[in-house]
Amino acid sequence: MIQNVNTQNLYKAPRHNSPSFHCPFCGIHAQMQWTLLENKRPMITSATCTACQTASIWREDLMIYPEVGIAPPPHVMMPESVYYFYDLARAASRNLPMAACAFLRQAIARIFVMLGCTGENFNKDIDNLVVREFGNRTFWAPMIKVRLAGFDIVKPGVLDSRDDQAMMELLFYFTNQIIEEAIANPQHVAEFYAKLSDPKNQPKEKKIDPDFFQRP
Repeated sequence: MIQNVNTQNLYKAPRHNSPSFHCPFCGIHAQMQWTLLENKRPMITSATCTACQTASIWREDLMIYPEVGIAPPPHVMMPESVYYFYDLARAASRNLPMAACAFLRQAIARIFVMLGCTGENFNKDIDNLVVREFGNRTFWAPMIKVRLAGFDIVKPGVLDSRDDQAMMELLFYFTNQIIEEAIANPQHVAEFYAKLSDPKNQPKEKKIDPDFFQRP
């Protein structure tokens, strides 16, 4: 069971008859206007995004257009080897949350290996990353609570019968946030300091007229 995890900033996946979710077209968390298109089995409905005015089409509880699954888009700085498993998870997100979770743990393991960790024991890897200041402990702590690590460890690529859609959505969130904390932020900081150290960005030293204080 997932407890004590802050879901305030989580991606809200499209769900049938939900009043709001992240639009699969524009990516904004927006209100949805539902319309009944076919009042017989299978029931066909549409959800129009109030932000971009584009409609998704649903057959019963399944979104059939667009065919993008219910997962958030990958982080813009996601490495290609990580994206491979992330994309597999997105494809599985429509009907196979258990498989999507297995792919996402594999994606997270790839990130940890790229950061110099083992990718085999998430608990030790997280401690290693905290010591190396790849994000603060406040960020990493919830990962342990969602069975990514600790005594209740689920190894990368292994199916776990306890995984459900809620777990899948958390793992999508954490995969993107790990990249933000451990890859994107350090790079942004490095680029910032590089600009500061560039001689072209240094303020010009003003010379003081030695006779300034002697003038009447």
